[in-house]
Amino acid sequence: MTVKDVSERLVPGFVPLMVGALVVALAGCAGGAGEAEAPAAGEEVEAPAEADGGESESSDGDAEAGAGADLGTITVGTTSYSVIEAVNCEPVQSNELTTEVFNSIAVAQSAEGEDVLFFAYTQEQSGARANFIDYQGPEGTWSTQEGNATFTYDGGVLSGASALVNDDLSESIMIQFTFDLPEELVSC
Repeated sequence: MTVKDVSERLVPGFVPLMVGALVVALAGCAGGAGEAEAPAAGEEVEAPAEADGGESESSDGDAEAGAGADLGTITVGTTSYSVIEAVNCEPVQSNELTTEVFNSIAVAQSAEGEDVLFFAYTQEQSGARANFIDYQGPEGTWSTQEGNATFTYDGGVLSGASALVNDDLSESIMIQFTFDLPEELVSC
């Protein structure tokens, strides 16, 4: 199942549930190669700490971009969210025709504490690449339809912009983003 398949099944009422699920997934990823196991299904996991500088003062210089860090911003319409967690996922084969060549996930938060989920990924078919963005937050569930999202990943920074549409294709909204994304690939 691809990130796109997951996002198509999401409804706005499940944002807190999905944020919790993503936090569990990211907690499993953050441990590094084999250092820690992901929590068991149903096990409670603490939400990421708010950006207070405590996490960024880690003595481990090689630490991944972690919870509580201000990694950048995602702006949807006129509302900006601070990215507090970002993961560079190891690309996987999507199906017989399409190969995923880039996949990232981010969790961001508004000043009022509203959580959002952001997915950016690239698929390749017969040598042609298509970029996609999926987003879920207080504004609803939005995505690119034709693989026409514009983003770059350079020097550990993912940045770009795109017009997103809602599930029934009746409305569109602009998204812009720039945030740090660890170079280390993890299984997601």
